[in-house]
Amino acid sequence: MSNPRFRRWIVYSAAAVGAVLGGVLWGFLSGLIAINGKRFHAGLGPPLDSPLTFAAIGGLIASLVVLIKQRKQRLIREELSQAAEELDAEIELGAVDVPAESRPKVPLFKNWTKCANRFRKTIDGCPAEMFDLTCTDRAGENTTVSRWTVIVIHETGFPAFVCLPKLRSTIPQRSVTPAMSFDVTDTDSLTRSAVARFDAAYQLTLLDHDETMFDVAVEKQIRSFFVAPRLDGLANSPNWYIQSHGGSLVLACRSILPPSERVGLWCSAEGLFRTLAAPVSPESSPIPSLPGMGLEQQKHRLSIGTVGKIAGAFVGFVGTFFVFTIIMIAGFFRQGAINGPLNGLFAAHPFAVLAGTILGGAIGSKISRRYADRTYRPSDPKGPPRAKVDPAWMFVGAFLGWTSGMLVVFVVHLLPLPRLNIPWLEPILFFAPCIGLLVGGGALGYRLGKRKALAKQQTLLVETDL
Repeated sequence: MSNPRFRRWIVYSAAAVGAVLGGVLWGFLSGLIAINGKRFHAGLGPPLDSPLTFAAIGGLIASLVVLIKQRKQRLIREELSQAAEELDAEIELGAVDVPAESRPKVPLFKNWTKCANRFRKTIDGCPAEMFDLTCTDRAGENTTVSRWTVIVIHETGFPAFVCLPKLRSTIPQRSVTPAMSFDVTDTDSLTRSAVARFDAAYQLTLLDHDETMFDVAVEKQIRSFFVAPRLDGLANSPNWYIQSHGGSLVLACRSILPPSERVGLWCSAEGLFRTLAAPVSPESSPIPSLPGMGLEQQKHRLSIGTVGKIAGAFVGFVGTFFVFTIIMIAGFFRQGAINGPLNGLFAAHPFAVLAGTILGGAIGSKISRRYADRTYRPSDPKGPPRAKVDPAWMFVGAFLGWTSGMLVVFVVHLLPLPRLNIPWLEPILFFAPCIGLLVGGGALGYRLGKRKALAKQQTLLVETDL
């Protein structure tokens, strides 16, 4: 867009397209609208009765739109260049090609689509850059585009971590991400104040960028880094999306900021970086986690709890649906019609199914989380990280278990066995094999998934050693 000839050709092309659309509009209106009993073009009178007039108007409007947009882009480029002069930084205007291997492996860059308007300079000897980033997240048929203003500081030596700002937009992400907790029971007032202020502004966690779960040794490294002075310093700079990996610190702002705010943003990022890079007193000791709230244990609890919640909701939905259906059918055959108490049951049926689904999910989550806490074993800090089990194994195992239970019930009903005339007992006997095999199938799927994950982890460790 910096070539004047190219910009002129864009204006001419827009004018041509606008003229064609104006002529098409004239023809469309002439065929549909009548003015004073006459056709559209005859009712307007000269010069509006001519398609050339509409074509000229269309071309003029299109040209003005393009010229206004080009002028706006030119002003933005001039303001960006002025901001670069104020920062004494190099600048690359327009799109910038950054090879994938040169990008830090942080979650924000996973859906990298476009980098533009890159500033480059150093901060306390560390190479740094600021640019506009466009990310495209494709999930099936849905596509989500997000835009950021990003500052990356290289060669920091910081450990890998993620800090999510506690904003309304990050609630879905924070709800499924284990948060690093801090036990301030035996600490001084300054540490308690720093932790409280930090917890109000950010949620700290580790990267989950490879085929392993959170490593106990890495969590200890993070706790050694995020002592009270650094937590307090971060609390003074809220609303940043902060990620670090491979010695590169990524500071992101959710939107592409106007050029007038770039200098202030850079200065804010410099201050935050210096807060993290500043040496701390030897008296600032790592703050331990709350009992039972280590990141590895939280991840283990969250993984199994999610499966239990879905399985519980499924059992609650199907169980409530069939129990109410069986009771209503039995009452219908006794009464011969839907009346009296059956009317109330019929009306309450959808609400009961919804309540059963919610209650089943809550019970399933609670039971599975307790099971996760009882089966949790911390990994060896000196050994390899705990293998990450794909939840799909548990889902498939639970589904096959439920299907097998239904098959067992179907076969038993085909056998010439004596029947029980106890309406409330029949649903229990009907669902007992299904629920039992669902739980057993889920447990078996978890074991198979764990075996598969361990084998994959061993392969990765061997490849790493080679």
